[in-house]
Amino acid sequence: MAMTYPLRDNSPEGTYTVAIGSETSDSQKTQEFMIGTGNNSEPTNQEDIVAKETLKPGKAFTSSDGILKYKVLKSVAGNTLGTVQVTKVAKQKTKVSIPAQVTDPKTKQKFRVTSIGANAFKGNKKITKVSIGNEIETIGASAFSGCKKLNSVTIGKKVKKIESKAFYNCKKLKKITIKSTKLKKVGKKAIKGIFKKAVIKAPKKQVKAYNKLFSKKTGRTSSMKIKK
Repeated sequence: MAMTYPLRDNSPEGTYTVAIGSETSDSQKTQEFMIGTGNNSEPTNQEDIVAKETLKPGKAFTSSDGILKYKVLKSVAGNTLGTVQVTKVAKQKTKVSIPAQVTDPKTKQKFRVTSIGANAFKGNKKITKVSIGNEIETIGASAFSGCKKLNSVTIGKKVKKIESKAFYNCKKLKKITIKSTKLKKVGKKAIKGIFKKAVIKAPKKQVKAYNKLFSKKTGRTSSMKIKK
């Protein structure tokens, strides 16, 4: 038989222990609960409780729109956003916009999207246009390799590295717009096999530097132009 211990309205603040079950039963349990002023900062609903669960590096989730999958690189710490990498496409789209930030639908934690993983979009048969967010720093190896319908790419303001074969054999890729002034590395064959008269648009002050950066080893041909 369960036992009830009533508390008066003027019971003092503190932690109380009650017994649940018969006094003579071996299965009797105790439960602690606290009476306070109501000013504590503990979570009061399930959403708040879930938000306290920190996603650790390596954990994966899908965006709320169901389009992209992400992997946690760095956990959320206090008011500091964590970081994630785009790993693959969950839903096929012709136009894809990779955001600067994303929220995990379950925990409501926010992350900066800082990289596109190797092979993330490799061989995608539908994608025609990609916009890469302003928090992305690295475009991984073969990230868009073999996307044969891809014709336009816009690269955000913080990209530092475009790894090998990132856009390899994207035969219809005619236009790459680079907003970043921080690009320092373009890997081997990164643009090999794109449209032979492709135009790469760069910030005015970086045109000269990027002309050197996109060398023959990146797959650039003499008919490909880099301009402001």
